[in-house]
Amino acid sequence: MKAKIAAICIFLISAGLFGYALYQDWLVSKNTAPVIECSKDVLEVPCNYTDKDLMKGIKATDKEDGDLTSWIIVGQLSRFYSKGKSEVTYVVFDSNNKPSSFVRKVKLKGYTSPRVSLEEPLIFPLNAGSDKQVFEGIKITDKLDGDITKWMTVTDMDATYNLAGTYHLGINVVNSYGDEVTLSLPIHVVDTSKYLYNIELKDSIVYTKVGSEVDPLSYIDSVKEIMSDDEEDIDEVEFDTISTSKAGCEEIHYYIERDEEIVAETWLTVVVENKK
Repeated sequence: MKAKIAAICIFLISAGLFGYALYQDWLVSKNTAPVIECSKDVLEVPCNYTDKDLMKGIKATDKEDGDLTSWIIVGQLSRFYSKGKSEVTYVVFDSNNKPSSFVRKVKLKGYTSPRVSLEEPLIFPLNAGSDKQVFEGIKITDKLDGDITKWMTVTDMDATYNLAGTYHLGINVVNSYGDEVTLSLPIHVVDTSKYLYNIELKDSIVYTKVGSEVDPLSYIDSVKEIMSDDEEDIDEVEFDTISTSKAGCEEIHYYIERDEEIVAETWLTVVVENKK
């Protein structure tokens, strides 16, 4: 008798659990998934964006739970599908853990590819330069990743510091969004024994766009006599023109000539970027 009662109890408990499971399944099947909507398919945000920026114009609603906008989880920006253009995924769960997701295109306003800056021009007196000095003076910054100098790889380096001439340093860097930059930076090793003046530039490297006009004189900071440090007129400086018709690395050669002999010179590296 006791065995029968126990069997009946077990049966009733099992039936109850089974019924409860069926009821839960019915509730889940009845529950609709949340819906994520946005006012614009393409969102424009600054390069120093926050999650608040990424949430602009986005809304999540659910039939049972109502407004779920505050429950939205914002994902990380994807790698670029085009320069400065990415995607972000939004995910939200309702109170029954039913998920919904939405992918939105994002355009980063004011984005530029990683840029190189030089502490000093890559110009060295004969027998006075070194690879270490070259690398210590290079910095690469990105509007999204910040300082990415450590991500730089050297693709070519042919400088010889005991022989005057023009050499090149090839570098490559890729930011975390897949934007790759490759440059060939000129290095000059010069005999300064006949120099009488210093031509100081405002920058060692500048950026411009394809087809833009470049005013070489606007980059000169000062011209000084080496012995006296007296200022000279910048009109004394001559320079070679460059072409900005295509993307690449150009340089402006500045010099002062006396009796057909160069008595001062320097170079400005000009990186010409595509307009888009």
